[in-house]
Parts: sequence; structure tokens; C-alpha cells
Amino acid sequence: SKVGMANPAAVYYKKLGYEYQIVNNLHTDQFATQTITTSEKGGDSSIKETQQQKTANQNAAQNTTQQPTTLIPDGTDGTFQYRNDLNICKQDGKPIIYLFSTSWCPHCQWIKDTFDKVVNEYVSQGKIVAYHWQLDTHDDTLTSAVETQVPAEALAVYNKFNPDGSIPTFVFGCKYWRIGNGYESQNDLAAEETEFRALIDKIIASDLHKFTIKNSSGTSVASLSDLGAIVLSGICTAQATCTPPDNSFIVQNSSGETVGYIDSSGNLCIETGDCTGGSANCNSPNGQAFLIQDSSGTTQIYIDQTGDLCLTGTLTQSGSP
Repeated sequence: SKVGMANPAAVYYKKLGYEYQIVNNLHTDQFATQTITTSEKGGDSSIKETQQQKTANQNAAQNTTQQPTTLIPDGTDGTFQYRNDLNICKQDGKPIIYLFSTSWCPHCQWIKDTFDKVVNEYVSQGKIVAYHWQLDTHDDTLTSAVETQVPAEALAVYNKFNPDGSIPTFVFGCKYWRIGNGYESQNDLAAEETEFRALIDKIIASDLHKFTIKNSSGTSVASLSDLGAIVLSGICTAQATCTPPDNSFIVQNSSGETVGYIDSSGNLCIETGDCTGGSANCNSPNGQAFLIQDSSGTTQIYIDQTGDLCLTGTLTQSGSP
């Protein structure tokens, strides 16, 4: 295959019965009429269907024959697009993250393990709900069970964000989407993982249940979510003494001594530990502490009386709280 073509949108390759397409260096596969043979997880039975039959089944599941219209994005976030007027979709109060792929798509196989690893981590922490639907096998690869049908609501999401029907298609929170892989031409799975985490953390932090710090102009400079994520417009620093500038949010110990602060530019200073997130739990602050708890009363973030920071999610610096 070739990448970096002068006019990549016009380049198509026939390969194993489907079309390989490079669009703006985002690697995708276009469905074509073919016979797909798949084996169930842990079993020997097979399912065969043509792509035309699968499309008909999808349309029947949606109970509509109306052709979806292509969404016009308001902007980009990394290699993802977004629309400002779309609300984050949730299940059980948690953002929903989707990947739509097939078992035969090489670009889907390239990204599969990285995507599954990242979202499984957030799912295990109770922060998101995630699905990785293979559209040919109708199976969710994130579960141990063998699904045999993609739910109509998931197909509706897929068709809304990618009416042309190519894969892989990523839909994060029903607000951000990407068709194809962003960094496959560089063979950079680390960049994919970094972008997945940053966007998921941004979605989590955008949840309404968060503590927001604003400057005198009313601009948010920091947010601390009850799902354990911190987003700063500035940076985080750990140092022996934190001397807060004017108009800072200050954390003090019982003696009235400052042990941490967030200033009006969104910079966080702590006097103990480091700025690393992803703690298994934040249940044991040293003495009195500033706490962010979820609806069940579980502490997700704290800055304790020694100035030590703990958060179960990720700390995003130079972000948009």
C-alpha cells in the first residue's frame, strides 16, 4: 500500500474483495459485496452472509430506509472531529465509547488491541461504558460472551457518524468521531493510545458533576470531576513550598499553612508527591483533606494536609477545563 499521496482521496486499492482507501492519511476500509465467514469465540460454528444481506439486516434493525446525512463538524480535536451542539451520550451515567470494525479489516486489526486495552482500563475503573462492535460477526470484542446481533441503537450511532459505511469508525461520547486510524501511516500505536486517553479524559471531565475553578473573567481554569479526572489550563508542579499568587484557590493544613493551590491561570502546585494520576483508589488521605467524591461517597480526588495529590483518573495539563 501507499501513503502520503498528493491526492490521497482519489487512491483506491482492490484487496481480498474489499477496497482499501487512504483518505487524508486516515486508514479506512470500504465495504464491498463479499461473503464473510466468521467463527464464534470458543466454538466451531460459522456464520455466512453477504455484505448486501448484512446491510439489509442493519436497515431492518433501524426500521428505516432513509439515508443518513453526513455530519458537518465544527472543529477538530487531534485527529477527531466534533460538533458543539451534540450532547455526550451516557449509559448508567457514564460516557459511551464506540469502535466499529470488522474481523477482516487490516486497519481494524492494527488498532484493535490498543483500543481494547485503553477502554477496558477505564471501564474497570467505572468511568465509561465501551463497545467494540465487529459488524461482520455482530460481536462485541470487549465481552467474553458471543453476541450475535449489533443493537439497533449502536447501528444508529454508526450510521449517524459514518453514513458511507467504512471502518474502523470511532465515536467517543456521540460528540467526537474519527473515520480510520490517525497514526497508522507512522505505525505509531503510542500516539493512538495517547490521543484516546486524552479525549476520554476530556469527555469525563466535561461531565456536569465536577468542581470548577474560574478566574475573575469567569473563564474556567481548572476542573475536578467526580469521575477522578483533573483538567488544568496550566501545568502541575510539585515543589517544597507553594506560595500562591493573588486570586488563587488555596488548600491549607490545620495550622493555616498553604500546602497547595490552583492559581488564576490554572496552574496547580502541590508540596508532596507528584502530579501522576491513575491511582487505584484515593481512600487514605493523610489527615484532613480537600476531597472530590462521587455519588456513592467514594473519594476520587484529594489534596491532603501534607499537600499530597491523589486522583483516580488522569491529570490533563494545558487543557480546556
